[in-house]
Amino acid sequence: MRVYIDTETYSEIELKKSNVYRYSEHPSFELLVFAYAIGDGPVTVLTDLSLIRSLLNRWRSTPTTFVAHNAGFDRIVLSRVLGLPFGKYLPPEQWDDTAARAAEHGWPRELAKLAVALGVTPKDSAGTRLINTFSKLQKKGRIRPEDKPELFEEFKAYCGNDVETLREVDRVLHAWPQRERDLWNLDQKINDRGILIDVALAEGCRDAAQANAAAARREMIDITGIQNPNSNPQLTAWLADQGVHIDNLQARTLDDLRRQPHLFSDDVNRVLVLRAEIAVASSNKYDAALRGVSRDGRLRGQFKFHEALTGRWSSKGFQVHNMPREAFESRDIEHAAIADIKIGLGASSQTLKQLVRPTLIINGCVSDFSSIEARVLAWLAGEQWVLDAFREGRDLYVETAKAMGGLSRAQGKIAVLACGYQGAVPSLNNMGYVADDAQEIVDRWRAANPRIVQFWRDLESGFRHGVDVGRLKIIKDDRDRYVRLPSGRVLTYRDVAAGSRLSYAHVQGRRDDTYGGKLTENVTQAVARDLLADAMIRLDRAGYPIVGHIHDEVMIEHDDVAGVQAVMKTGPSWAAGLPLDASADLLFRYAKT
Repeated sequence: MRVYIDTETYSEIELKKSNVYRYSEHPSFELLVFAYAIGDGPVTVLTDLSLIRSLLNRWRSTPTTFVAHNAGFDRIVLSRVLGLPFGKYLPPEQWDDTAARAAEHGWPRELAKLAVALGVTPKDSAGTRLINTFSKLQKKGRIRPEDKPELFEEFKAYCGNDVETLREVDRVLHAWPQRERDLWNLDQKINDRGILIDVALAEGCRDAAQANAAAARREMIDITGIQNPNSNPQLTAWLADQGVHIDNLQARTLDDLRRQPHLFSDDVNRVLVLRAEIAVASSNKYDAALRGVSRDGRLRGQFKFHEALTGRWSSKGFQVHNMPREAFESRDIEHAAIADIKIGLGASSQTLKQLVRPTLIINGCVSDFSSIEARVLAWLAGEQWVLDAFREGRDLYVETAKAMGGLSRAQGKIAVLACGYQGAVPSLNNMGYVADDAQEIVDRWRAANPRIVQFWRDLESGFRHGVDVGRLKIIKDDRDRYVRLPSGRVLTYRDVAAGSRLSYAHVQGRRDDTYGGKLTENVTQAVARDLLADAMIRLDRAGYPIVGHIHDEVMIEHDDVAGVQAVMKTGPSWAAGLPLDASADLLFRYAKT
């Protein structure tokens, strides 16, 4: 039995700045409307909590699949409605998520856009207005259903309409591939488990950042005389008076200016530093962590399944996929900085960046695939000398430098990192290599990797015409393209235009250009994702509790380093011939391994 569900809720916690776990844990949380339909049956809209609980408990005890759009939200809020103990949630195995399934098949995640793309009953456009009215705290207080009964009837009808749209979407969308279904279940379990954070450290870092920002604002006022250092127009005008004419105050623009201190006065250089200090404080990770952490110190709901075309996850809230690169030189220095924060001595902005990663408490091990994209690229393209180097445990950067004619390891490394996806001189420049021989580096790398270069060309041609390339099966279906990966999973490109330039319809509504190198990057990262996904499923089944993952790295609350590493280094059957390697380190606080 399939039961289609939509819910409307209220909480004083701002969902976009937190997560559904913290949102539904707050004492103000309330289920306002519950709409459902069983199979082909009529849509029913309820507000009676006792009846809703009775229905849910009856369905849970039968072979029922609950279908929802962004099902993680409804699953968690209904766990609270049912009164499950703190930290316990309805099992994801009994749920189906049409948003995740849509992403899996190359469609928009957002229900309104998805309904249009699939040609089903459109979503009611009044939703935003109604949600803003009843589901959010207003400046003058909360608006309750009894305050605006006629408008609340509209809200109930809106919720019912969403169930109609949801049901039609479910019937048009293809079913889950079983492996992806298993992976979504695991993704939900990881989000439910959460990752422990050092709350005291996060609070201390937030306070230090705020103190730094306040001091920076005072100093900026003293130097510039402007009334509001946060005002872009005021600061832009002051800089113009100093002879510095810029179009915006974006981080990249200011970074470029700070790299040229000889061009500006001491006052200008100091103001640029102070502005960066304020910007760090206004958007730091610590606020996000503290807004989202549950009362047991765990940060839940941080991962978004199948967000990228490649199938890779994105992160939200604390954004574990986008942490500062800055790290301490030693554990002793890290420990001293943490102690300073906790006794109220504060820290510089640089130290605050270095403390972001240690705020996450692993108390287990972190395992990371070694050079996974370089390995996968060579395997897909059949670049045998690279595979041999990996298989024999040789340093790829050294081997690449040799193959390029006896260059240095540093040159070999920059070439590997910059050139694999058809990168040229601009790619080298973006990585900091601006020497006169940049074009020569590109030419030598391409000469040393002829099969990869040919793979770029073959993949672009195969994508245009629907011709298989190596381990990839490419299907052309009118204006859509389907790229079947070695794992069996399919990458979907919608509405491909294959004229002089290749482009496709991105799920967010824009058109993205592509070419051989970009397609190579897509399939390589997609295969790397599938390898991590396979390892995560096997780790979970072996009893290793995963609390997070970052790109090609997995965090596990377990101290069996050897066991974890063995799982990571054992590839799936579909990856025969791909030499895998992985590190595993025992860590209390998270650090890049």
